[in-house]
Amino acid sequence: MRGFFYGQLAECTSLTAHNAPTGIPAHQMMLTEIARTHQRPGEPRRRWFTSETLDLMVWLDEAGELLAFQFSYGKPQDEKALSWSRQQGLSAQQVEDGSNLLPGHKASPLLVAAPLAGTQAAAAAFAAASQNLPAAYAGYILQLLQTATEKPHDQ
Repeated sequence: MRGFFYGQLAECTSLTAHNAPTGIPAHQMMLTEIARTHQRPGEPRRRWFTSETLDLMVWLDEAGELLAFQFSYGKPQDEKALSWSRQQGLSAQQVEDGSNLLPGHKASPLLVAAPLAGTQAAAAAFAAASQNLPAAYAGYILQLLQTATEKPHDQ
């Protein structure tokens, strides 16, 4: 999964936040699908859901079953991503926006490993914004995020 998973969301989206700025109507915070998500030959099918405050990228097998997902939240102040795949399980990343890498130049954003802690806000944001997602995997993603908030983590 690693070959197509990490970094792909940043390539096809602009990662966004879970804590919406004041004044964004609730209907604009709901995740809705981008109909023309770029598909790469030889890679699993992907679907991209976005809102003013969140992004979700899912990868599906030939039967439409969930292979992996990446859920991003926390932009602009503290952008983070939660990534899951069948092979690697759930992990957390901090988005390094590239502004601190080269003085005077902004580099491409990178995902950097982070502790899998404090995911309550991400689970709550996903629950509030996921009503338009296909039930086949929205419930599973929410369950994974909620389970992660209930377990202590050593990372």
